[in-house]
Amino acid sequence: MTYAGNAGTYNVADVLAITCTAADNLSGLASTTCADITGPATAFPPGVHTVFASATDNAGNVGSGSTTFTVAVTFDGLCALRAFINLVNAQSGKVLSQADAAVLAALAQGLM
Repeated sequence: MTYAGNAGTYNVADVLAITCTAADNLSGLASTTCADITGPATAFPPGVHTVFASATDNAGNVGSGSTTFTVAVTFDGLCALRAFINLVNAQSGKVLSQADAAVLAALAQGLM
């Protein structure tokens, strides 16, 4: 079980792209709970997160692994969210419909 691409600490404005790979070169895998961790850091509450996965090979052997990352709320991250809200508001009724802009701004505001 291997996790790759973990930056360790993510700001609320960052995107996670952690891959999980389970492999058994001898008998092959029968099952695994290994899954990539992708998406905005805001999908996770601030703090430390540990993700576990396991795999069973065709011979019945079980392996496991984990990775830990932290979502941090910083001044710079909050400023990036504020800048996003300002951009959304500026595009309301132009590139974005007013309804879509209101939803995006409300979601971003909820992250602050």
